Amino acid sequence: MTNNFSKRVISDKSNGALTVFVQIIYWMLFCTVYSYATFYLKQAGHKSGSIGIIIAIASVLSITIQPALGALADKGGAKQLKQIIISVLLVGASLMLFTAIFSQIFWLMTVLYLMAITLVVTLQPLINAFVMERIVQSKYLNFGITRAFGSLSFAVQSSLLGVLIGLFSDEVVPFAGVVLFALCAVVVFILPIDENSHIIHRRMQSETTKSDAFFKKYPTFILILLGVSSFYAFHTMVNVYLIQIVQNVHGDELQFGKALTIAAMSELPTMLGFGFLLRKFDCSKLFVASGVFFFIKSILVAFATSVTMLYIAQGFQLLSFALYVPASVSYIHERMSEFDKVKGQSYLIASTTFGGIIGSIGGGWMIELFGVHEMLLSGVILAGIGMLLLGFGILRDVRHKSKQIVD
Repeated sequence: MTNNFSKRVISDKSNGALTVFVQIIYWMLFCTVYSYATFYLKQAGHKSGSIGIIIAIASVLSITIQPALGALADKGGAKQLKQIIISVLLVGASLMLFTAIFSQIFWLMTVLYLMAITLVVTLQPLINAFVMERIVQSKYLNFGITRAFGSLSFAVQSSLLGVLIGLFSDEVVPFAGVVLFALCAVVVFILPIDENSHIIHRRMQSETTKSDAFFKKYPTFILILLGVSSFYAFHTMVNVYLIQIVQNVHGDELQFGKALTIAAMSELPTMLGFGFLLRKFDCSKLFVASGVFFFIKSILVAFATSVTMLYIAQGFQLLSFALYVPASVSYIHERMSEFDKVKGQSYLIASTTFGGIIGSIGGGWMIELFGVHEMLLSGVILAGIGMLLLGFGILRDVRHKSKQIVD
């Protein structure tokens, strides 16, 4: 009996390590396909405006695909979720392989890469759901720690790709995508999952709540969503057009990779230490603080005149994006009832996607029509509006909640 228990513990630890590995590979994949998309497409001959449209189309397609895949997973449970993820990953590997093979056929390469971006973005909530399933099954896992490893792997991959592209060529991007798509599929396939898990069922129940009833129940949440969309538009501008921003301060591809790495590495302390912050501060204050630091970062990026100043601005990821991710999740978890939490998270993801569409299309057009600096100034305005809407929305929500308690 003792021996069986020991084996089970060892198995749990091994599965825990593999679950962390899923996050590691996924965020390396996201860095490769999404964050290096502008660089790769620019090298292929696309202008900033068309790149923005491509990424925006991919975002819109992902919004369309996600509900369909979610409904499919709801019907089949955790086992179906695992099969869907593996299928999407294998299709993604095929798309990146064909992108590399047909890289000289401009229109075909563009379509293939657009579809690959769509799948990477679509995978994010599915991977999160899969990881949450594993967390429920193993006492050795913690979502914050697994996500921190994802940030670390993103940082490593961003630097590694910059070096490899410098040594070889930009074709490193699609080939790296093939390897990472396939490797992630293998790890997900190996990991066991409880077919009787009720997480998917609870998610299905929570999503039956009608939108109008949801916003009547949480009347100030719309302001929060609008605020998130606004500063996420700035966040997307920086992420999508970072190569142009680096070049604008006389940097190169290697420094582009370093700028990505600094931002990703800056996320680690906040994500790892968020539990401590939550014991010291209310999650609503931390959520508002993230909006304030998005605004500060937007000013620093807009007025950076050297690569060093840009590196410093990227370091403010520590208190902007890295604080926003766990603070927003905690805020919804604390504020909303059990059957509304996933609905709230879904609306939050939709708002960031909407902000991403604004940032990718608007940023590309701004660069084409005016220039990089002007695009960044528009980002300052968007981040400022987002900060104010978020702060006002949360303030009203706190007052509304207090009134409900009194009543």
